[in-house]
Amino acid sequence: MGRNVETMTLSTLLSLSERDIVRLILEFLESRALHITQLSLERETGIINGSYSDDVLFLRQLILDGQWDNALDYVEPLSDVPEFDSRSFRYNITKYKFFELLCIKQEPGPMQDNDFTVEELVECMKELEHLCPSTEDFRRLCALLTLPKLSDHVDFKNWNPSSARVECFRKVEPLVADLIPYTRKPSDEDYSTNERLIQLISKGVFYEACLDYCRTQAVSDRSPSLEVHLGGLLAPHPKLSNTDVSFLSWLESVSYDQFCNPFPQKALDLKVDPIKKPKLVAQWTEQILATPIKPGGVFPQGFVPTTKLKCAENMSRSMFCSPMSTSMFAGSTFR
Repeated sequence: MGRNVETMTLSTLLSLSERDIVRLILEFLESRALHITQLSLERETGIINGSYSDDVLFLRQLILDGQWDNALDYVEPLSDVPEFDSRSFRYNITKYKFFELLCIKQEPGPMQDNDFTVEELVECMKELEHLCPSTEDFRRLCALLTLPKLSDHVDFKNWNPSSARVECFRKVEPLVADLIPYTRKPSDEDYSTNERLIQLISKGVFYEACLDYCRTQAVSDRSPSLEVHLGGLLAPHPKLSNTDVSFLSWLESVSYDQFCNPFPQKALDLKVDPIKKPKLVAQWTEQILATPIKPGGVFPQGFVPTTKLKCAENMSRSMFCSPMSTSMFAGSTFR
């Protein structure tokens, strides 16, 4: 490795797609339940990591945008299909809608214990009474009504609308995926699986260690070391250079006999030190009712309606009408 066999410079083309890099990040974020960041990245880039039919992709976006009633309407054509478990689908959609309504009712703000919120919450409970798989399940949902706030329950201590919506889609996707078959098209892009980002980072650490080891062995005057030392992810290294790819050229020049040398197998003991996520402090009502960011003209985000919950629409309508009524009376002259 320390001797140049040829003076001619050879080039190796490495072409990377930023869309693929975003998919690597999206898979990592979803696997770590960092759904708020995941969905924000999806909306900002218009990129989704996964393999779905257009119909399932649109349904997914309806759920992620909190379009609960529209999601129910969207699968209505499947109601006559014997294989479709319509009851389970309606149960899950209505239950996750109930969680959000409950959050809105309990959080301080103009919607807290608002008549419109309570009315829609009661409608939701009436539906769940007939949809719940058991009486006990319905009672557990009713018990949530007695809490000062949803996060007081052990099962909801880290609840947030983004994670809840992702969880809801995961539960209903198997109910529709087989009924809406997906045929992969040649134009479809690949997506990230099996913790591909962690794979590449780990292999990158191995590569850097091998590069440093071989360079040291080639130029060192001391007796060769028999151990490769793995560096950390943030160990200081210069930017990518020709030296990094020259290692590949050196490997290509190694004789066949060298690759036949016996060597002991090693087992990989990969440990990823997880972050300790802080407890988020937020007004989730604002997140639930906010109109999501949409990449214009990009399917499916750009084509999903922006219908709000019924209680929010009624509240907006009442607030809009009140000033008009007041101004009408104020303009009248009684003599």
